[in-house]
Amino acid sequence: MRKALLIVAIMAFCSTSHAVATCQETLNLKCGIALEGHIISQTLGKNVTFAVERVSTMFSTSCIEKYDIDTVKISSLNSNWKEWAEERNHLSKSTEFKEKVVLSTIRLIDSDAIRLNNREVWQKDSVKLKYLSSLFGNKSQQVCILEDGAYLRFVSLISTELQINVSDISSISYEERDKTAINGIVDIVEMKSGDVCKGLIIEKVLGDYIRIKTDNGMTQNILNKDIEAIKRVALNPKESVLRQSPYLDEINGTRGLIVYQKSGSPDPYIIMAIDNNLEKRFELKQVSVINSVLNKDYTPLHDIIIDKEEVYFNRIKASPIKRPEAKSDLYVFKGKDLENMVELNSENGYFDLTIEMADNDSNKSAILFPVTDIGKKKEVYAYAAKDVVDNPIVVKSEFVSSNGTLRKVYRVSRGCYALYVPKTKMNYFCEVK
Repeated sequence: MRKALLIVAIMAFCSTSHAVATCQETLNLKCGIALEGHIISQTLGKNVTFAVERVSTMFSTSCIEKYDIDTVKISSLNSNWKEWAEERNHLSKSTEFKEKVVLSTIRLIDSDAIRLNNREVWQKDSVKLKYLSSLFGNKSQQVCILEDGAYLRFVSLISTELQINVSDISSISYEERDKTAINGIVDIVEMKSGDVCKGLIIEKVLGDYIRIKTDNGMTQNILNKDIEAIKRVALNPKESVLRQSPYLDEINGTRGLIVYQKSGSPDPYIIMAIDNNLEKRFELKQVSVINSVLNKDYTPLHDIIIDKEEVYFNRIKASPIKRPEAKSDLYVFKGKDLENMVELNSENGYFDLTIEMADNDSNKSAILFPVTDIGKKKEVYAYAAKDVVDNPIVVKSEFVSSNGTLRKVYRVSRGCYALYVPKTKMNYFCEVK
């Protein structure tokens, strides 16, 4: 596949991807602990191995051996705490809130000592203390206390792996998709009644129901007993579903993405999309462990927020040039230094040029057409008035995103092009070479 460079007539920048989010899932335990991170593996019906990145809970101060409060400089924190503190600087009691944050150091009483000295506390908090002891390892732990008193509610950043019994899990929550996301996974829940619900599963309450945020923004609860199957498809249909999930699944040595789960009797099964775009079926009775691995090919993509007068060529912002005065029916203008370059994929010598604008009547009437280089050093361009009417480039595809971005895709060859907006009389130029 050949590539060409798109050169836009003004320097600009735009980010097409965000850093991969680290906390993808939250395990809500029955004892009141919430663990954020991601599932590494599942032994079906038995336990889950979870990569913990953040812990939040509330429990009695009678379980704490040591408890100090310090105002610390954000600059002295590790990168995880620093990012967390900068996002939540309103929690600081210091007037220098942009530089300092209030954190605490706690140490739990050894669980054996609690069991011997206060059996009531041990019986009440046994499961909670088991997990907190596993996380803290009998060491002092830095936390941010959100509620104080007889009971503490706190959050702690801990990087560790923890094996959790399925019977201890209340629910699993999933991050909601940003409204500007243009790639990712869409969940399609097929019900025994024949109804279909499409959106994003945001919570699974084990053994009971799921919550799905539908395409219209509503949240729907669906009982497990009413579910026939769950299908997963790509949000961006032009890109492989395997490239749009932050994690891939691994079953019996086969790596891919689970795209279909048939539940209920008599023969539940799983279908996995694998690397070469083939699918493989696994009978559920043959599956004991499902592993989750980081997807190296995944990069989250987001729509840019476009103002009403802005135009982007393949995510590079272009500067408008007022339509010049015509000499006869020829419009002549001076070129500018063409400094921005992006890669375009080629099919048989043609290239897909994507133009993004705000969705309004003015931009809907915009016309893309070729222009001619008439200067010896590529400094002068021209087009005839009839080119706008007689020689427009046909739109290959067009749609409006959820945040009001009008996206038009054109099939072009090498050369110079102008996008003309009749209402504003503005030109936006680019060159594919």
